[in-house]
This record gives sequence, C-alpha cells and structure tokens, in this order.
Amino acid sequence: MNQIRIQNVAIIIIKERDKILLQENIKWKDLSFIGGKYEVTDNDIITTAYREASEELYLSPKLNFTLSTLQPEKIQLEKISERTNEITHYLFFPFFMKLSFNQKEKISSKENYWVSLADIENNNYPAKKISKIVIEIIPKLSLQNRDSFLEHDQQ
Repeated sequence: MNQIRIQNVAIIIIKERDKILLQENIKWKDLSFIGGKYEVTDNDIITTAYREASEELYLSPKLNFTLSTLQPEKIQLEKISERTNEITHYLFFPFFMKLSFNQKEKISSKENYWVSLADIENNNYPAKKISKIVIEIIPKLSLQNRDSFLEHDQQ
C-alpha cells in the first residue's frame, strides 16, 4: 500500500507582460517555478516564499521585493513519485512578486528563463522541457493585468 505524504510548497510568480520567469531544475531536467518546500524552521508559508525567493534569486526580502498571495491562495495536487512510488499530496501556495525594473538584470541569470504564457499553455517551449506542475498550475492562477515590475503594472 502506498504511503501518503503531505508537502506544502511556496511558488513565486514573476511576470513581465505575457511572460513568467521559470528556473531550470537540474535534478529533474526541466523548467519549474521559483520556490520550494516549507521547512519546520519557517514560521509560515509566506516565510517559506521569502526564504526561497532570497535563496534562488539572491535578492533581499522586503528591500528588493515584496510578495502577495495570488488567487486561488492554495492549489492541491496529488502525485505519485516515479522514484519511491509514494503518493504526495501537494499544497501549492502561489505568491506574486513585485520588484523594481532595475532588479530584472539581477534575476535574469543563465538558469532562469522568461517563458511566454502561450508556450506554457501549449507546452511548446523549444529550449527546455516545462515541468508538468507548471503546466497544471498556470491556467488556475489569476494573472491578468498583473506585472511584477512596478513600472509596468496595470493594477
């Protein structure tokens, strides 16, 4: 019988016009969300999101960027691990990052890719494989009229 594991995960959405920033996951050889798993030392999931964004993008929380919750605030998915055959019940908590445009160069490193929402929707990004989780979650998020860079924001 399969074991069921519960995993809380913070995902960070950085969007410029019709593209979002994804990060290459070396372990899984695909492009995935910036973010990561809740750790027991985190006070709450927003702490996880700030920690992961800082670690993965080398930005200072609240100095270089802010995070806000996205709708829906929680997305549930169950996956069976190909490696362990365990069922994992994932709770994804999406956060939207706001930052100034002068931070764009800093976050545009060689392991980060700006991918159009259309390419994600069609699973058609020629440079790299897009994570199945990204393909499943992006259509569920309310991203219309949103831009991470304050100078472009339409809200």
